[in-house]
Amino acid sequence: MNNFKGRLMAKVLRSALIVGAVIFAIAVPSLQAIYQFGLSAAAFSFQGDDILRVAGYAFAIWGLLYLGMIGYGVYQALPVAWSSPIVAIYAWPSAIAIAGCGLWILMAALNWTWMTVLVISLSALGLMMAIVQAKGAGSVRDKLLVALPLNLLAGWLTIASIVNLVTVLTIERIVTSDQATMIGYAAVGGATFIAAIVAVFGRSAFYLAPIIWGLLGVRAAESVRHSSIADAAGLAVLALGALALALLALWVFRAMGSKPVGDKASGKKAAL
Repeated sequence: MNNFKGRLMAKVLRSALIVGAVIFAIAVPSLQAIYQFGLSAAAFSFQGDDILRVAGYAFAIWGLLYLGMIGYGVYQALPVAWSSPIVAIYAWPSAIAIAGCGLWILMAALNWTWMTVLVISLSALGLMMAIVQAKGAGSVRDKLLVALPLNLLAGWLTIASIVNLVTVLTIERIVTSDQATMIGYAAVGGATFIAAIVAVFGRSAFYLAPIIWGLLGVRAAESVRHSSIADAAGLAVLALGALALALLALWVFRAMGSKPVGDKASGKKAAL
């Protein structure tokens, strides 16, 4: 009985922390915009965008990500989700990553450059590990309300962490605009490699979508200034797009193959 109560309390605490993380992630940028505290995210990034830049429209994805956080936060707090193994896999990594979204805003506002790298990298890494562990499993409800929003968040944090690293290296003058092509290639190549590894082992096409979106933003922003980097981003979009389609096709194939024999037989009779 005591063990049951202990497990129940642990799940309640876990759910409360995730809800708190969602509130924190949404409240921090909202309050910063109202009270104009420190550097905005755009102003922070502007300091070091000489080498790699993302088009402003790409950041509109945050509206979708915040909606996903809210939906996930509400669902995982319901008793029906407490016994879900998928919620258990994603729970703590998601709490860290979602809270990290708000914490990054604070670190950027204070211009603590290397702390922004640490926060966003750990946030992305935790969710990537959860994706690989989950391997696309779960009920339809878990996939829609847990895996989908967190895979999208993980994908955006992946590309954002790489761009943020280049931004900080530029701010700290560790790299210069003379090295733009080499650094740009490394950033695009690194993002593509990491994305492919996580997507394949995690069996997630949705994880790739925000990365492709971010790379399209890089291509748009760099098309005039650094055309070679823009071309590299375009090739990466094609490669990851093909991989996403392949993963979706594999998912459909497996879903069709998992139909009960009786359903297949009835389908044949209906066709006759």
